[in-house]
Amino acid sequence: MKKIGTTFLIWAMSIVVLFFVFKRCNPPRIIDNSTTTTVYDTIRDTTIVHRTAYVPKLVYQETEKLVYVPVDVDTLAILKDYYTRRFYADTTLNDSTGFFAIYDTIYMNQIWSRYTKAEAYSQTIYKTTTITQPAPLHNKVFFGFGAGGNKDRFGLSGDMMFQTKRDNALALSYDAINKEIWVKTYWKVRLKK
Repeated sequence: MKKIGTTFLIWAMSIVVLFFVFKRCNPPRIIDNSTTTTVYDTIRDTTIVHRTAYVPKLVYQETEKLVYVPVDVDTLAILKDYYTRRFYADTTLNDSTGFFAIYDTIYMNQIWSRYTKAEAYSQTIYKTTTITQPAPLHNKVFFGFGAGGNKDRFGLSGDMMFQTKRDNALALSYDAINKEIWVKTYWKVRLKK
């Protein structure tokens, strides 16, 4: 009877010591495992500015009193060139922000008409931020068995292990052949990379 009381006292003291060891352990360091993803979406819209046709006004004209005319002049070619309409396009802006062009018509050596074409590409940028949190920590329970021994003795045990949120573990084993109970405790070791 005395042997059972001593064994019970040892077990009770072991459990109390393990309880205080687990209670005394520092809380786990909070490691932010959340991932942040930022996505920028650019949406372009086209706004067309109406064009206006106009004829620019003459500001200044230079006249010379003496005009030199070459000796062999083809009058028909000069008149044909004088009455020919010429169309000119000048694109001054053509990129992601917009388009702007000037179109001129030249007739009888003067600007006959001019109009502009303008398109403004407005941009809307949307910023989407997604924060993904890891799953919360939980206590875990594991069951298993073990076998071992040496040349004189063999043992076969059923095991139960309890893992805390702090990554500490407490294991309980019962060897059915040798009638032994084992209590084990484990601490997670963090190795720096």
